[in-house]
Amino acid sequence: MLVQKLRDQDQAFRAFFAGRTRYPRFRSKRRHAQSVRLQIDQRVAGRYFDAERGLLRLPKLGALKVRWSRKPAGVPKMVTVRRDACGRWWVSFMVEEAVPALPITTGAVGIDRGIKDLAACSDGTRVENPRRL
Repeated sequence: MLVQKLRDQDQAFRAFFAGRTRYPRFRSKRRHAQSVRLQIDQRVAGRYFDAERGLLRLPKLGALKVRWSRKPAGVPKMVTVRRDACGRWWVSFMVEEAVPALPITTGAVGIDRGIKDLAACSDGTRVENPRRL
């Protein structure tokens, strides 16, 4: 858990010294929901999930009983455990999975966005601008 905090702090200071953001500030736990992000060790990623018994094993937290809304379909990279203001716990995953190839299209269309028309396509199609106000 501490490793991820140090990575976040390092990223914040790199952005500050590159001139992209302000100086990193301390974030109070009182006003925000409590959360922790854990990076999953890819060498043993399979031992963290036991979908049949409904268990999630996390370092420093142990085995947690989980009600899966959707089972992870790929290799998990990172887990975020969060508690909201009502005291409910939520777990979200960053999962790497294969993406199917996009279908190959035969034609391409250029789109020009404008004021008079919302969009004018290179094939001659025009989309009217909705003037609600």
